[in-house]
Amino acid sequence: MSYVIHWFRQDLRLKDNPALHDACKSGYPVLLLYTHDENSPYKNGDAHNVWLHHSLLSLKESLDAKNFKLLIMKGSSTEVFKKILSYGKPQSVYYNECYDSYTRDADQRVSYLLEENNIHCHRYHGNVFIDPDHILEDNGSYYTDFLAYWNALNKQCNPKPICSFPKAKPHPYSIPCLDIEDLALLTSYHWKEYFSKYWKAGEASAIKRVREFYKYNAKHYPKDKVYPGTDCSSKLSCHLHFGEVSPWQILEEGNKWIEKSKEKNASKAVECFIKDIATREYSQYMLYHRPEMETSPIRDELNNFPWAENQHYFNAWKQGMTGYPIVDAAMRQLMSMGWCHSRARIIAATFLLQDLKIHWQEGQKWYLKNLFDADIASNAYNWQLMAWNESTTLPYYCAFSPEKESKHHDPKCEYIKRWIPELKNLPVKYMHAPWKAPKEVLKKAGVILDQTYPLPIIDHNVVAKETLKLLHQKTQIKKESVNARELAD
Repeated sequence: MSYVIHWFRQDLRLKDNPALHDACKSGYPVLLLYTHDENSPYKNGDAHNVWLHHSLLSLKESLDAKNFKLLIMKGSSTEVFKKILSYGKPQSVYYNECYDSYTRDADQRVSYLLEENNIHCHRYHGNVFIDPDHILEDNGSYYTDFLAYWNALNKQCNPKPICSFPKAKPHPYSIPCLDIEDLALLTSYHWKEYFSKYWKAGEASAIKRVREFYKYNAKHYPKDKVYPGTDCSSKLSCHLHFGEVSPWQILEEGNKWIEKSKEKNASKAVECFIKDIATREYSQYMLYHRPEMETSPIRDELNNFPWAENQHYFNAWKQGMTGYPIVDAAMRQLMSMGWCHSRARIIAATFLLQDLKIHWQEGQKWYLKNLFDADIASNAYNWQLMAWNESTTLPYYCAFSPEKESKHHDPKCEYIKRWIPELKNLPVKYMHAPWKAPKEVLKKAGVILDQTYPLPIIDHNVVAKETLKLLHQKTQIKKESVNARELAD
């Protein structure tokens, strides 16, 4: 029997899935495939895999309602397709592109296999606004500056209709199929428990969260997005990573909200939000054009930066016990929710690199292991940025002060109070830096430094100067007396 395959990857949705749509419109029976490669870059992503488990359950439920079955197979993609071919060759295979180097290399091998067997391969860019090869400088090179990329994206991207899941005939395959439980994705008891406390995976939950964001938070987003305590984030990063919703759907819902909203600045709010969605896409773009970004510094001169190896410091950072409340709040949120506010991630990452001088790849691995929204491209690119590896030359670097960052981004200590409850009785003026509080104030608040809450594990003012000196020696980055938040924002 002639048939086609739609290969699900990071596009676990039915609506606005161009590869799935065209497979269903092909006129042939459709086999819906999901492959699980245990050697993928996400193999150590404990939180990631828990979300994946629940996302697959949601997808399977949606497909069951439409009388489709999801064929789940384990192994490398090449091995899986060889096995499928042994049961009968499909006419075509449809899938949406992924941009990490491991998957792209694997896709190339699958492409060769299909070509050898005269099977058509239809590739789509269904999880981004635009194909990374279609947005380039006039000279054909890729954009190394986000703002230039964003301006080009605005000019080149025209709104497109959201495609539905059309009627199609399922392929009655006889290939042995695994259950989702056979993938053993729920190996982390910690993240298995915390997932149900904070999250719900799947396409329906994703679009619900989009609509709730526009209804309740969008109007505040441009002003409040840098304040972790306001909690105006969309929290869509997990849904976007697994492809439970597309960027185009988010834009469409934004345009609907603009039409219905009475807010004066609705258009600006949506533009601000979509621009932040595009920063995520830019990391995919950069990884596509610079695959070595996953493992090597973008700036060659930082290859031999003298990183420290201090497990005590690293453990304190991971556990949220550094003695710097804004840093500790970020890490405790991360380890409770498997997610962390973007500004808090930046502050925590910067502290690890600048103050503790721990290698950026150690932080990268920790985030990858413990974030539900762990994404190879976003993780690699943002850690590179925090480690002074911006692709364009920075004219200066300034030391981020955890205390100043805390005062600017959490002025009322709402974020700190939520995640560092042992400090909640301290006056706000001392909560950013408890070690500066008088003894009587600490006593009244029930805070005993080095017992109920740690003293700072390092002196920021000393180590930051050392880091600046090292950077100046290694690069052409100049030391400037610039307020940290001016660069951060």
